[in-house]
Amino acid sequence: MRMDQSERQAWCNRATELGCPSEKIKNSDKISEVILWCCYVSEEMKELGLWENVEDQSKQKHVMLPFWNENCRGLPNDILRSALFAATKIKDRKIYDKEVIATIDGVEIICSGKQLDQSDLIVWEQLLHIARTKPLEYTCEFTAYDFLISINVGIRKEDYQWLNNTIYRLLSCTISIKKGDITYIGGLVRTCVHNDKTKKYELSLDSKMINLYYKNGWTALKLEMIQTLRNKPLARWLANYYATHAKPYPIKVDTIMNICGSKNKSVASFKKQLLVALDVLQETNTITRWSIDEENDLIVVDRGDTATQSQQRHLKKKCGITAG
Repeated sequence: MRMDQSERQAWCNRATELGCPSEKIKNSDKISEVILWCCYVSEEMKELGLWENVEDQSKQKHVMLPFWNENCRGLPNDILRSALFAATKIKDRKIYDKEVIATIDGVEIICSGKQLDQSDLIVWEQLLHIARTKPLEYTCEFTAYDFLISINVGIRKEDYQWLNNTIYRLLSCTISIKKGDITYIGGLVRTCVHNDKTKKYELSLDSKMINLYYKNGWTALKLEMIQTLRNKPLARWLANYYATHAKPYPIKVDTIMNICGSKNKSVASFKKQLLVALDVLQETNTITRWSIDEENDLIVVDRGDTATQSQQRHLKKKCGITAG
């Protein structure tokens, strides 16, 4: 693993913060061993709900995203519960100028730039996945070929152009996300250098983005789910939304229509699309079951065993049930 001294030191400091014995850090012949230790311990902390006990990263010199394993992609809940990445395939994208994005109560999202959809999310979540191995202020390097292969996209000329266009959209997008007293104002991608000859990208993210990964404020989405639903934008959005809830509250059909960014103007027409998408989630074991309260037009979803272990522990704790 190619890494300069400052990057190596950042990982060693991270390992120390997470409680790695100093002897292990000092005696590790390869920095990859330290990184693997950090990933393993952080995954355990996430599952046990202890991530919030780590020192506030926003005050540290080197800021890193929380860790998730190779089979997951970690994304902020506030974004997954909004229409920022719309649940539709957009041909004619709107140009936003401080556009208020539909989202859940208690969160305010404003966006300037080209409208984004679920295909843009596929690229952004992979960028975050690559970036999680380095301090956020450091540059991530990758080739277009490797990136396209990693997200199961073809390597035709139009695929390379699609990737370039998507990164450009992410670069041009400025967002403001306010929750409580904290507002993140910045981009989804900070800078990017692209070599047309080698097809290599050098890309960086904003270190202040760590504020979107606050206590219980992000979710590790299963890569298998992402790949299964990649061509079903509404089902993918719903899977993202429900994954952020241990026990989802019933939600009205027109509310889902609004916060998922649907282009459908008819609630009745959208409802038909919604019920089909919910069937897809149940068939793919993304949720356990769903039902609809026809009188109140409420969608009720039961995640059952599809909730993560940490979410199931949270529910038991909330109900006063302790492990035997």
